Parts: sequence; C-alpha cells; structure tokens
Amino acid sequence: MTQPRIGLISNVCSERNKRGMADLDRAVSALPGIRHERICAVDGLADILASFAADGVEAIAVNSGDGTIQALLSVLLEQRPFAEAPPVCILAGGMTNMTGADVAPRGSRATVLRRLVELVAAGAVRDQLVHRHILRLDNIAGWSPQRAMFFGAAGIVEAIRLCKAEVHSRGLSSEWANGATLARMLGGWLVAGERSRRDLGLDMAIALDNEAPVEGRRLLVLATTLDRLVLGSRPFWNAQTGPLRYTAIAYPPRRLLLNAPRVLFGRSRRRFADPSYASRGVSRLTLAMDGQFTLDGQFFTAERHKPLIMTADERVSFVKFR
Repeated sequence: MTQPRIGLISNVCSERNKRGMADLDRAVSALPGIRHERICAVDGLADILASFAADGVEAIAVNSGDGTIQALLSVLLEQRPFAEAPPVCILAGGMTNMTGADVAPRGSRATVLRRLVELVAAGAVRDQLVHRHILRLDNIAGWSPQRAMFFGAAGIVEAIRLCKAEVHSRGLSSEWANGATLARMLGGWLVAGERSRRDLGLDMAIALDNEAPVEGRRLLVLATTLDRLVLGSRPFWNAQTGPLRYTAIAYPPRRLLLNAPRVLFGRSRRRFADPSYASRGVSRLTLAMDGQFTLDGQFFTAERHKPLIMTADERVSFVKFR
C-alpha cells in the first residue's frame, strides 16, 4: 500500500455530505496517497490526527462544515499530534462554511482534492498557502481551551439558532441561508415595537488588551481572525493593530437599519460618530458574561465569575489555490 501523503477527514453527518459523497469517493479511489477517514462525531479526531502524524501525512484535507474544522484546529494546536501542524485544505461540506468561504480553494470537492494531490506530489503546496491566526479561548464552562476562527455572543447566538432551525431546514444553500437570516433579523427589528425589543442584548464586561473592563449591554459581540464572513461581509474596522478583529454593538443600537450596510460592508477605516458601534484590532480580549456563545457555529457556555480569555498568537496554514 502506498504510504499516505494526504489525510482526508469526511464528516459524513454534515449537511452537505448527507446528500451524497459519490463524486469525492470516485476521486479518492482514483488518486494515490490518500488515507480517507469518515467520522460522524468529532470525538475520534485526536486518534485520527495522531495516526496521520505517525504516517507522515504532509497535508490534511477536511470535508466538513465549520464545526469539524473548529474541533480539528483545537486538536492540532492543543494536543499537538504533529511536531509542526501541516497545511489544511478545506473541502466545504457543511451548510454555513464561513471558514471555508475565506480560506478554502474554489471548485468542487473532487477537483480540489485532485489539485491537492498534484501539489503534494510536486512539492509545491508551500506556494499555495494563506496563513490565518487562530483564536484560543480559555475558561469555557466544562471545556478545555478551544481553538476557532470566529467567536460570537449575544444576538449572534440567536441568529445562528434561527439559521439552523428555520432556514437550513428548508434546504437553502449557504449564502442564501445567511442572507435570509440577516434579512429576517433586520426586518424583525424594523417592525418590532420597543416592548418586544427590550429583552434583546446581553449584559457583560469587556476588557481589550490591558485596558480596564467596561460594563454594558451589547446587542452583539464578535471576534474573528477571518478576512471575511458570511455574504463576503467585513463587519470590523480599524483592525490593523492586532490579530483579533473585534466588533461590538451596544444595546439598544442607534439607527441600526441605517448603519447596517456600513457595518457589514464598509471600508476598513470606516468611522462611526455614534459610540454604539465599536471595532478595532486587539491581541487579548477578556469577557465576563453569563450565557451561551458560539465558536464557529458550535455553542458553548460562559460563566460570569470565570471570564473568558481570548488570544490569537498562533497561525495555521491553509491551502488556497490562487
């Protein structure tokens, strides 16, 4: 048997993979040097990656959604099965795939896998990489430190629940699902009266870098190391000074509907006279709150007496054909 040079992990229970993987299976059977592992839960990732390291795998391909990628990054950087983490190539196999939208190569899964095999065989993978900082979150209730590329709290949690429960269930594609969720949230804000809005937002204390914590109620908080989010949006600005792109909108937000296009798609150095809208680059984020938050679409819980601590000191390389 040919020694595997590429380790492929497919989450067969992710939404897109449930619809079929025949194209990918045909490509794997026709290509040399691929070890293909199928999972339906992330519990076995540590053993799989350790065996990939023992086999001398040179690149890891992941056919899944964002949640599996988040778990894989956590194993790579927390348990360290490889002396040096190999490049990761994403074959978008989930519903949202926000990470893949930023760092995955374009093309069908089979096409991307064939190209990856060619690059590895030619020793040319290093010429086709993008590098992203990976955030590290400590003090998650009931969990060891986790790695991810997107953190969201307050209104973002409700948005993801809505998208999964009501939009993805209708079979909409990733971009259409994200657009429908955004439109529904903004439309709901427009027609809702103050009475129905008053329970929105979440109380929390946030400290940026070495600054003192600031207490307040926020409509949403996000921190990411991605260059763009859903629908190609970039809801962060003035973010040149740190690896974490941090944005918060205070509650109640002022002129939310008027400001929404500029928040989502404005220039990198956009300015808001209204202090309700804050964004900047940071190296460390400390957040004290009670309730749920999301890492790459997966839900976790924070406890206010044990503030979350977020950093992004390390990077991972992703294969992205130019």
